[in-house]
Amino acid sequence: MNQDMLTISTKFLRIMEMASVELGGFEVRSENESVYVTDNFFSMLGKKELSEKSMTGKDFMEFLDSYNKSCHHTVRGDGSRVYSVIHNSGEIRYVRMEIKTEPDRQIGLVEDVTKVTRERMNIEHERDYDTLTGLYNRRAFQRESEKLFREHPEKHNCESSFCS
Repeated sequence: MNQDMLTISTKFLRIMEMASVELGGFEVRSENESVYVTDNFFSMLGKKELSEKSMTGKDFMEFLDSYNKSCHHTVRGDGSRVYSVIHNSGEIRYVRMEIKTEPDRQIGLVEDVTKVTRERMNIEHERDYDTLTGLYNRRAFQRESEKLFREHPEKHNCESSFCS
């Protein structure tokens, strides 16, 4: 990497550190298998013990593949993934990762979306559960029942008089 690119990367990293949102990133270059990650990349994924210094591009991509298989996540409509990351303290954080592939490199961004995710989960809980009993409300019960019967039609075979 030439000196100009290093200067640009350093400036960009400083801007990311000043942002009010916790961001991290990586770049894997194909031509020389080099890996560049921000200081907080691995810690955001709950892997403080790792370092890119001992990794080749292939090692890093294998790490991402393994992480993807072992860490619970959901895939969003835009193709990014939101991971449930359990940190050493036991705290669950939510981290969104988006990866773009270019002809000569792969670039990834990780963003801590814990606050937004927890807010959404609280809103969904208030929408779906009765505050007094803690049970599904009528709309949520019907939605989940219909979903269950759609996903498992074999359980809908009913021969009793209650089904008619």
